[in-house]
Amino acid sequence: MNPDAGSRRTVSVGKRRVRLKLEQEYWAGLAEIAEREHMSVDELLDEADRRRGSASLPDAIRVLCTGYFRQAAATPGNLAAAMDVAVGATEGRR
Repeated sequence: MNPDAGSRRTVSVGKRRVRLKLEQEYWAGLAEIAEREHMSVDELLDEADRRRGSASLPDAIRVLCTGYFRQAAATPGNLAAAMDVAVGATEGRR
């Protein structure tokens, strides 16, 4: 996992098109949150944009994803699964 690697995508936020650079893990997180909440990624981004206050949109998205999955992981025992997703199921195992 390269934390500096980001992926740029053009998305709809409200009525405007925005080019965002986020790490791949955040794009995947957004897709998963949207699926769980029965909404599109664009709808989720629109909601994050409305609620972000003075934060940049990429920062608001990172906080949204982190907060959402922290709430979802309210029970112990999720670290191994989270690490598998973060670094790959086979990386780091010896």
